[in-house]
Amino acid sequence: MKIPFSVLIFLLVANLLFGQASNILKFQRIDFERFQKAFLKIEANPYLHISEKTLMSNFQKLREDLRSPLSPLEQYQKYATFLAKIQCGHTSLIPTNAVIKEWGRANQCLPFDVVLVNKKLFATATHPDDLILQTKNQKNTSKTIKSKNNIEGGTEIYSIDKKNISEWMQLISPYVSSDENGIDFKYYNASQLFDFYRYLANPTKKDSIEIRYIIKRDTLSKFVKLHHPLVNTIRARFRNDKLAMKLKEFGSFSIEKNKFGYFRFESFQFSKGLKYDEFLKKSFESMKKKKIDQLIIDLRGNTGGIIQVEILRYLLPEGTNIGSYNFEKHISKSELRKLGVKMHSWSTKVYLKNLNALKKADKKNIEANGPLKVGKNYSEKFKGNIVVITDEGTFSAASILACHLKTLSKAKIVGTTAGGSFYAGNAGTLELVMKKSKLIIQLNPNFFSTNLYPSASIDSEIKKPDLETFSETKIPSAKFEIIPKKVKPTDDPVIKQAEKLFK
Repeated sequence: MKIPFSVLIFLLVANLLFGQASNILKFQRIDFERFQKAFLKIEANPYLHISEKTLMSNFQKLREDLRSPLSPLEQYQKYATFLAKIQCGHTSLIPTNAVIKEWGRANQCLPFDVVLVNKKLFATATHPDDLILQTKNQKNTSKTIKSKNNIEGGTEIYSIDKKNISEWMQLISPYVSSDENGIDFKYYNASQLFDFYRYLANPTKKDSIEIRYIIKRDTLSKFVKLHHPLVNTIRARFRNDKLAMKLKEFGSFSIEKNKFGYFRFESFQFSKGLKYDEFLKKSFESMKKKKIDQLIIDLRGNTGGIIQVEILRYLLPEGTNIGSYNFEKHISKSELRKLGVKMHSWSTKVYLKNLNALKKADKKNIEANGPLKVGKNYSEKFKGNIVVITDEGTFSAASILACHLKTLSKAKIVGTTAGGSFYAGNAGTLELVMKKSKLIIQLNPNFFSTNLYPSASIDSEIKKPDLETFSETKIPSAKFEIIPKKVKPTDDPVIKQAEKLFK
């Protein structure tokens, strides 16, 4: 019996697709096995917020989800959901190029870029190169339709597709990691890629959606056509963040109005060593010389780095116990390589260096792992009033410092609720690279705790500011800026509010 040609083609295509599906399933199994082994080997305290039974149940759920062929974006969704349930902001997932490309190919992006600021969504100005591409793509489109797609940078977006920003964040929340499942750090984590998470949480095949936006307190509405991401605009924003990190600045200090000292710490990644000690010493000595007894420590957007025992030398009595930092999982270089950890990353090099230093200290019977105590200060202890400024981006070492200042130095907090834990968490990020999908998962072999841990129950109000306020200075400009202008401390509304607590 002769088989029709069309049937042969069908069987050939079916066999090809079956082969591809079989390979995808094989790759997904390999990646899952690598992930499960590495997670249990590396993560310092996976049972801080969930039980062992719940964790293993989540592993089983992830295994089941991966038993059907998934695209890179779909795999990202499954792993992101698992990691968010750990309730540790350090333990998270980084979108790969394949994931971002799949999102872009769906052509379901807003025709303007957006960013979250103070838990509100704002349109940003479009990069000139994206404007040129938009013009080319709209050659045959009337001016009326073109204008319908445009929303000026700095405009607040009230709702997208009949859901307000708070409702969208509830949908996005299961895919974003944070300490103790707090929504504040989820806002920060989603801030730069809100539109990506919007699609991840609620994929759609619509050609256009309704946008409600606010201009001069009026809420207006329009339908906009969905299309590809504004690649150059998004890249420029992330490029600015990377540039700031490369500067290796550990902070700045100034005396404002001859009334109060002002520390601005945008990161604690490089806040250690002789130069940093000298910077702190000179700063506190200048306040003593001018008899300044009021201090503002600004930690907005500071996602952490090195735990700040150094600055506490000037604010707390010598020997004060402020918690502990433990290297829970000691993993050799060869083991890390076998597990699939990214060996050339800065964080891996730091981990191995610290682990080596810890081994040397153990041989000399020097306590280098465990309790954190305030050392001897280099100047007279500051005895004045302290105000700490936090927001949803205040995380890890920065939120720990905020905790110490509030609980041990009687500091007041101004701003919005810190995103990071005031109690405990996993840290010391190592990047696990999945063998087949190349997804990058951040795992943490170290464990930190503050003076509040362990406690019978977590006080949800501990991070709440004494004075809740935020600044509109970070709202995007109507005009595209390669590098956003910095605001002087005396012109910042939040700092003006902080001053009021000194009176």
